[in-house]
Amino acid sequence: MKFRIWHLLAVLSAIKTFLIFYPKDLVFDEYYYIPAARDLIAGVASNLEHPFLGKAFASLGIVCFGDNVIGWRLPYVLIGIAIVYVFYRLASEMVGEGMALYSSVLLSFDQTFFVHTNLALLEGPCLLFALLAFRFYRAERYYLTALFLGLSFLCKEWGIVFALILALYHLTLNRKITRAGVKKASIFLLILVSTMLLPLWAYDLAYRPSVEGVGVETISNPLEHLRYMLEYARSLGKEGADEYNQPWRWIVPMAMDPWIYYGAEVVEEDGASRVLGSIYWYGVTVPILWYTIWALPLLAYRARRDRDALLLTYWIGLSWPVWFLADRLGRIVYPFYMFNATPALALGFVKVTEMLNPDVRDVLMSFLLGFELTLFAYYFPVKGFGLL
Repeated sequence: MKFRIWHLLAVLSAIKTFLIFYPKDLVFDEYYYIPAARDLIAGVASNLEHPFLGKAFASLGIVCFGDNVIGWRLPYVLIGIAIVYVFYRLASEMVGEGMALYSSVLLSFDQTFFVHTNLALLEGPCLLFALLAFRFYRAERYYLTALFLGLSFLCKEWGIVFALILALYHLTLNRKITRAGVKKASIFLLILVSTMLLPLWAYDLAYRPSVEGVGVETISNPLEHLRYMLEYARSLGKEGADEYNQPWRWIVPMAMDPWIYYGAEVVEEDGASRVLGSIYWYGVTVPILWYTIWALPLLAYRARRDRDALLLTYWIGLSWPVWFLADRLGRIVYPFYMFNATPALALGFVKVTEMLNPDVRDVLMSFLLGFELTLFAYYFPVKGFGLL
């Protein structure tokens, strides 16, 4: 039986569903987002440094399934699975179904992508809406593109970067200014800005958040809210930051040690010393997928005649170097910020391999997939039969 996308989604669903229950504590930035999700339900403003929609999925989960690990994480697990499917459809349009499946497996088992779409974190919803925007753009449904880019921003402010990627790509391909083009662009911007700001305004009016440092005591409109978000981002200095936060290290093999989001050994509940197993969530490990960024020059070379390669070049080119600028400006940056680029890296690497002999390409892809799956098994969060 031939392996298909539905088989991959079934495997992912089983693994991710199993891991929902480990641990029963909050992990990494869940410490911020789950309390914020509870506050959304209670009508209390909190975690204003990020837009509210990404946390609303956890609120929905809590309402539907209770304030427990299922309510916290199940919505993000479903979003992660949806991302893989939407990505596969997008990749199929660029490289065909066979190589799209390769790309989808690469993406699915990249450690950073996997972890950030299994825990209650904001990156998954932001990426899902961005991928939908990319698909609608390719279908020339530009107004829906604007809508989903706006929704991406409402999940996490990284949505702005996705909008910039598509704007640069579109302007490169459409340099001639026409009256019809100006009209479409104006409507596009109106939809994008409205989708970004009107829900934020409704949130501010409903929750009346109190803040300091932005010239007002209570945020009452989206411009004040955006100013607060910007001031917060500027306040994140690098004092005491880990050396692994330097962006150049993110793509150099073995330049980073595994970054543990959560780690604990589990012992018998009766207090006995017997260890049942361990739970270790490694958010950033040996990011095999990230190392494919070294194929970027070849991808850029192909972009001269290949529109899909051009889009992927811009996607990678804006998703990684932008953090060098932030780093130089004194803002702390984190390795998982490469999350945004993981789909483009998975697809871009496959795109470059089209230049190879098919047999050589298959051997290379099989080796890369085997290596990634081996590392995935090595860093699998739950170890120990006593926990099963």
